[in-house]
Amino acid sequence: MFAVHVFDINSSENKSIKEVVASPEVAKILIDLNYEKYPILSNITFIDEELFNGGGLLKIKEEISRLSNEIDSQVQKKFLEEVLELVKLSEDLNVWVLFNPFYES
Repeated sequence: MFAVHVFDINSSENKSIKEVVASPEVAKILIDLNYEKYPILSNITFIDEELFNGGGLLKIKEEISRLSNEIDSQVQKKFLEEVLELVKLSEDLNVWVLFNPFYES
């Protein structure tokens, strides 16, 4: 499974505050994106975790909104909307967003 977390690296447990979990089939919308069009999201892969905060979150919001407008799949749109909400929460809490392709429930 693939998960996106609101993640507090400063807590004693490095804890996930909230998460969205999706199957790889749904999450693949974030993989192999064009670097020139999606410079931040294009870093996301199925082989490594990616952690973002600060100014990167604003860019992620812009790129997710753009990507959501370009796709037809309602399941993938819902996933992107949920990720966007997590990014906004991370901004509000001043914490990180973790893209985790290794999630196990």
